[in-house]
Formats: sequence, C-alpha cells, structure tokens
Amino acid sequence: MWIEPSIRKSRLVTIIAVLVGLAGTSAGAQDDATRTHPNVYRVQLENDWVRIIHVSVPVYAQVSDHVHPPRLMLHVYLNDADPITFMHSTSAIGTVTRPAVTARSYRLVRTGFETHSIVNQGHGANDFLRIEFKIQGHESLWARLHAFPVTPRTAAAVEVENA
Repeated sequence: MWIEPSIRKSRLVTIIAVLVGLAGTSAGAQDDATRTHPNVYRVQLENDWVRIIHVSVPVYAQVSDHVHPPRLMLHVYLNDADPITFMHSTSAIGTVTRPAVTARSYRLVRTGFETHSIVNQGHGANDFLRIEFKIQGHESLWARLHAFPVTPRTAAAVEVENA
C-alpha cells in the first residue's frame, strides 16, 4: 500500500507527539510530592547522587495522595514531634503511624515506590529532612557506601564537644 510521503510524515509527527505527551504525564512525575504539595515538600538540594527535601507538615494538616520514588532514605528530624499517620493507598503496607520523634534523631529506611496521604493530628508541626540517595542503574549503593544496617527504628544522635 502506497501512502503519500506528506501523509506519512504527518502521521509520524502525530504519533511522536502522542508518545511525548504520554511520557510527560506519568503518575510519578505529576504526583511527585514536591509538585503536588510544594508548601509541605521543598527541594533543598538535588544532584546525581542525592535529593534533599525539607518536609514541613503543619499541625492538623491532611495532605492528599502523592508519590515517592523507591530509594534508600535518611530522615533527619528537626523538631520534637508527635506521631503522624501515613495512609498507603497502592501497597499492602496500609496505614502506618510513625511514633513521636525528638529533634536531631534520624531514621534510615529503604522504600519501594509508594503512594500515601498524611494526617498530622499532633499538637505541632512535623519538620524533617528527607534525604534520598539515588542509585544509578543496577549499581549497588552498598558497594559505594559503608553504612549501618537498615532499620525501621528511630535513633538519637549523640553530641560530642571538643575540650
């Protein structure tokens, strides 16, 4: 079947435009927390190795569904904060209530792709840094980074003074 070259070209342009449009509307890109809730999630630094996000969930806030990429993450808590509830809508994790935390404590966790909403029923804001460590391709982060075992526990940092 012979098709006029100008028709073939216009069909090709239409197909490419549709594919580019679909690629730009993926759930991960559009529903990223820094785009859907910029008043709660603010990128402080991003490069090829790390993405640092300042998260500030106001008192009595209800943050609607948003997504986070699968990464190894370090949460550094900036204030003493009451428990906060995360309701996962796309995984078997379900509803998780993070216990109260103290300022300068941290948590290291590896997560998969997750979609959740947040409810802060505490008496104050929850402020923390979410430090996402990026992994390129199939390269193992553990080959580059010597770290303590991943644990869901929250630990407190110890201050050391020079005498």
